Amino acid sequence: QRRFENERRPMFGRFTSQRLRRFWDPPAWCTAEGHRSEPPGQVEDGVQYVWRVQVNVLTDSDGWQYARSFASGVKWSSAFNPQSFVRRRLHVGRPFLPAAAAHAAAAHAAAVADGDGAFDAGGIAKDASRGAHPDAAPLSNANSDRGAWSTGGGGSHGVAAM
Repeated sequence: QRRFENERRPMFGRFTSQRLRRFWDPPAWCTAEGHRSEPPGQVEDGVQYVWRVQVNVLTDSDGWQYARSFASGVKWSSAFNPQSFVRRRLHVGRPFLPAAAAHAAAAHAAAVADGDGAFDAGGIAKDASRGAHPDAAPLSNANSDRGAWSTGGGGSHGVAAM
């Protein structure tokens, strides 16, 4: 998830989202495409998120970028100057995985990657007497020489790419 926080300031005032111009500026919170959105929440669509402000060489130490206006094609700066009347900062949200679940997921991923024989690629415990899950067939790719097995079905086995 990515959300921009936007603010405007008057000539001799402070930045605030209350100064944004309706129909002219983006909303106080918006997507990268400029669509109105809610401020970042801890839980969205039933998923817990951890949010961070993106800070890099293109931003100041608080993650803000400054410009004269929100017009398309405007040049954003990492430093405030007297001609800067608007600013924005990017909040990036990542799904949160509690420590115990993260440890279990990492251990499972390591076991699958190491080919230790404890689990197949789908997370199903292998039958120790046969060395594989009872319904398993050897993979036909380059990993088959490492003893990797699959129960079929293909796909990503529920692993989400970020």
